[in-house]
Amino acid sequence: MNASPDGPSVEDLLRWLAARPVGEIVVPGILDRADGNAVRLWMSHAHVGSPERGYLCAGDADRSGRLSLTAEGSLSRAERHVRRYADPAEGEEYVPVRLDGRFLAHGAPPARLTRARYALGPRSDPGGGVVECLELLLDDRDPLFLDPLNWDGLVLGGAGAYERWYASLFEEHRRELREVVWYP
Repeated sequence: MNASPDGPSVEDLLRWLAARPVGEIVVPGILDRADGNAVRLWMSHAHVGSPERGYLCAGDADRSGRLSLTAEGSLSRAERHVRRYADPAEGEEYVPVRLDGRFLAHGAPPARLTRARYALGPRSDPGGGVVECLELLLDDRDPLFLDPLNWDGLVLGGAGAYERWYASLFEEHRRELREVVWYP
C-alpha cells in the first residue's frame, strides 16, 4: 500500500479490502458480568473483513467527526482500546461483538466488496485514509454505512442510510461535500 505520512490512502485501503473475503463485521464491546452478562457496544471502531485475512478498521477515536480508515491484521488494537476503560474488578471485560448477521445476507459465503461510496469534505484527507463517511456495498446486495457523526461513536446503517445521512445535512454542508464512488 502507498502511504502518506498519515497512513494509506482511501483507495489503497479499498483495494486492500476488495482483495479479501468479508465474513465478519465486528465492533468492540464490554461484557459486564456484574450486570447479568450484559454486553455494551463500544462504537469507537468497526472492523470489516476476516480473522484470517485482516480487517478494514473504521473509527473516530479522536472524536473529530471524521472517519479514519486503517488496515488491521487482527482485533488487538480494538481490544487494547477497550481494555483501557473496562474495569475487571467490576466484572467488565473486552468482548468482540459480531454484527455480520445484521448486515450480510444470512447463510451466504463470505462477501466481496463490489462498490464503495464516500463523502469528502474540507477536513477530509483521502490520501491519509480520512473521509466524512463511507458506504461499502458487498456482493452488490449488502450495504454497510459507517457514520462518525454521533457523540457516542460510530453509527452503522444498512440500505438507504447513506441517502438519509446526506438528506439530513444542512444545505451549506452539502455544498462542501464531494461524493466519490469507487469500484474494484
